Amino acid sequence: MERVLHEPRYGLAVLIGAAVGTPGAAYLLALNNLVSSALPAAVQVVAVIVFVCVEFTLVIVPFAFYLFRPLGTEAAIKRFEDWITRHERQIAAAVALLAGGYMVISGLVRVI
Repeated sequence: MERVLHEPRYGLAVLIGAAVGTPGAAYLLALNNLVSSALPAAVQVVAVIVFVCVEFTLVIVPFAFYLFRPLGTEAAIKRFEDWITRHERQIAAAVALLAGGYMVISGLVRVI
């Protein structure tokens, strides 16, 4: 079981990325605005294609790297994983500091 959990599952990562990148209400409203505009049909088609590509960039780029450079991608992921492991406390502290700072500033603005 431990060996299975430590093996990279790139297909699962792509599926999770696609699920997370599934369109929400803001995405659908933006597409609706693009399509219902007074622009020519060709411009609308290009705008929709560019919009969708930008939306799925977080899925498309890693998948493309994995397709064209699988060994380099695995090495980069391993380096990133090692870096995250070495700096996990600093990352958690930075996230907590940012969240706390946001909450304090937001609270002060609402009080004032």
